[in-house]
Amino acid sequence: MRKEISRFCLVLAIVLGLAWLGGREAFSAGTSSRPEGSPRPAQQEWNSMPAPPQGEKVIGQSWPGEGDFVPGRLLVKPRAGVMAWKIASDQGAQAVGTINPLGVQIVSLPIPQGADPHQATLEMLARYRADPRVEWAELDYIVQAAHDPNDPRFGQQWALDRIRAPQAWDLTTGSSDVIIAILDTGVDLSHEDLRGKLMPGYDFVNGDDDPRDDHGHGTQVAGIAAAATNNGRGVAGVGYHCTIMPIKVLDSRAIGLHSWIAQGIIYATDHGARVINMSLGSYTSSNTLRDAVDYAWRHGVLLVAAVGNGCTSLPAYPAAYEPVMGVSATNRYDQRAPFSNYGSHVSVAAPGVSILSTRRGGGYQSWNGTSMASPHVAGLAGLIFAQIASARSGLEPDTSDGNWAASACEDQSRTNATVREIIESTADDLGSPDRDPFFGYGRINAYRALSNSSPQPTPSATLRASPTSTPATPTVPAPTPTPHPPTATPWPTHTPTRTATPVSPTPTPQPPYLEHQLMELINQERGDRGLAALTMDERLMEAARRHSRDMATNDFFDHTGSDGSSPEDRMRAAGYPLERGAEVLAAGSGDPAVVLAAWMGSPPHRNVLMDSGFIHIGVGYAYNSEATYGHYWTVKVARPSAATPTPPSGGTTITLTPAADAVGWVMSAEDSGNHFGDDDMYVGIFSGWIYHGAVQFDLSSIPSDARIRSAALELTGQTRRFLGDGGTWFLQLLSPGVDPNWPTLSFADIHNAPALHTIPPILHNEDLGVGVVNTFVFEQAHLRALEDRLASTKRVSFRLDGPDSGGNNVFSWDSGYGTGGLGAKPALRITYSVP
Repeated sequence: MRKEISRFCLVLAIVLGLAWLGGREAFSAGTSSRPEGSPRPAQQEWNSMPAPPQGEKVIGQSWPGEGDFVPGRLLVKPRAGVMAWKIASDQGAQAVGTINPLGVQIVSLPIPQGADPHQATLEMLARYRADPRVEWAELDYIVQAAHDPNDPRFGQQWALDRIRAPQAWDLTTGSSDVIIAILDTGVDLSHEDLRGKLMPGYDFVNGDDDPRDDHGHGTQVAGIAAAATNNGRGVAGVGYHCTIMPIKVLDSRAIGLHSWIAQGIIYATDHGARVINMSLGSYTSSNTLRDAVDYAWRHGVLLVAAVGNGCTSLPAYPAAYEPVMGVSATNRYDQRAPFSNYGSHVSVAAPGVSILSTRRGGGYQSWNGTSMASPHVAGLAGLIFAQIASARSGLEPDTSDGNWAASACEDQSRTNATVREIIESTADDLGSPDRDPFFGYGRINAYRALSNSSPQPTPSATLRASPTSTPATPTVPAPTPTPHPPTATPWPTHTPTRTATPVSPTPTPQPPYLEHQLMELINQERGDRGLAALTMDERLMEAARRHSRDMATNDFFDHTGSDGSSPEDRMRAAGYPLERGAEVLAAGSGDPAVVLAAWMGSPPHRNVLMDSGFIHIGVGYAYNSEATYGHYWTVKVARPSAATPTPPSGGTTITLTPAADAVGWVMSAEDSGNHFGDDDMYVGIFSGWIYHGAVQFDLSSIPSDARIRSAALELTGQTRRFLGDGGTWFLQLLSPGVDPNWPTLSFADIHNAPALHTIPPILHNEDLGVGVVNTFVFEQAHLRALEDRLASTKRVSFRLDGPDSGGNNVFSWDSGYGTGGLGAKPALRITYSVP
């Protein structure tokens, strides 16, 4: 059915096109697309974060700005043969410490009464730099932890399954002789999941040997890296048996200085650490910090650091230094976390959203941040060091000076380069092929790293230069267009509404990170409203880019292409199996944040982007300095039809059905047990109780090395008797952690199980019916997840989710068992080939 929709343009900072919607549920501009029962928009600002747990502090997303420093303090390196104390005395300052072996002096400056401390410090810095006895002098810059606390109820250790840590532990559980230094706010020395894992450390904030945590950040980070594992309580750490060296370089506010961090790096190196984790940083570099990093690398230490939480491409330090592995954060769907920084300094990505770990004072809680991503990599590095050492006869304590040393590693500098290369070359590539600014070489895969199976193209072990500048977003002054008067225009229009006039030059090729950044911002807005993230679809990307290039090349701004194509035409031409779709346009600004702000300020555009019925997204951006508006944006959102895909030609196709004790339903009113083997798979809410359908398939009949080429899961509708109004239903592929004990799981087990993927489509009330077959089509990421199961549990488990609030609204699919059903078992059809 086609409806009339108003055509308009808004003059804000940019020009907006009307929101085109197509498909059987098209609606007029200004009409909300939110189905009844779906989450209402939350009243939050764009960059707001979840409220912290009671009693915890929040560190905002922004790190200290470039050049933020502590007044009254300098770091000075005298020239060879010069007495450092003499320089300080001559300058009227006082030497309060030395960073050995860097030869850097920490100087305390006198601040005249009534003087501005910052200005006085800068003036003294200039005097030091003018002194011919000084090689260099610099400010002592401020750094900060890279985290945001999250409500504990969301905490699940989904990340360990995501990086395949359990399978990796079958190959090695690390060694207590491998030391991971945690440079942070300290560590809770009495936490039950940490106290057996700790060695002596140091507190550079207070200058003593008691690195006790007075904030909480360091305890969280330490637990992720190497909490006691397989001890019957608490959480598991990636590094399993590795030892933690607690080094306090951040104070009770999670703020520190470059001098403290440099001293911490050197201390860790000199006391036997093989891995140093730094979940901290700032946007300012210093000679002192860089030299400390170089010192550790030369002595065989692998350094890992968070890239920051500002959603910016600014290089963060120490993550951007050549020897350091910069780590960005991903969520449970292998998407970049909306807060995560990005850029050429990202080496790899790791989970950083809702990461459950040890809590200061006892217990456990879940936090967000690249701070949480970095220790996953540090823990993996510890496992690899242990595996290498084991192959070389192991690590032994060198008790001659009380330190630990790798007696079997003759060339330690080569070993840290080897460990880095292994981590990067075995990561699961999530973005553009090879290295990209969002995921680096990919999200880490512990099992592949330790088995070194099916590696991606190996990056060079030669250290790469850190960026000296960040890519500039092309911008031009935003034009002030004349608003078009509203006109009624049926959709889709197959005749251009204006004549396209080619202009010169043609659009300048644009970096894809701008498109990806806009996608991330849109998904953050959706997340703030309780909506599922949209998944990038390459076909929609192609269609969106085609239209943006068309507008920029031919200097027009309209949903109808210069060739007369409609938004629907372009989606289908790109090969997308469209059931329902929408398109929004903008022009005049090259800043993704400005573009999204304009759309969110326009109800018709906001309704499109926040529609819970869409599951895929494509973004296209083009720039032409000669075109009227310069910058042109197209966003396409859609959901595919439920038609069963045609399997690729060739290969073997197999249809799997579940056993009676592997399919059925669970409900929140029952503390234990399940209803597997019953007639139905109930999904939704009734009398305030939540129902989930659940099904598991045995994959053991498929060879473990098979390449899965296509897959689809078919469910047959059983009854609509308890359906209400509105609502959405969807299929979730669960973490492998639930696979082994599936027949005995209860509601809590299944309800709380981490979901790795949502298998499209998302179904609405009108999609459900008795005898209606609903087909869920697996995409590439889902097929790879099935392949992972072939190599691990040999099973795959699914949960069916539906409305979980509001009035009664339950649908039932047939389980194929019992006596009152249709006898139509769930069917998982898989086409695969064997190498």
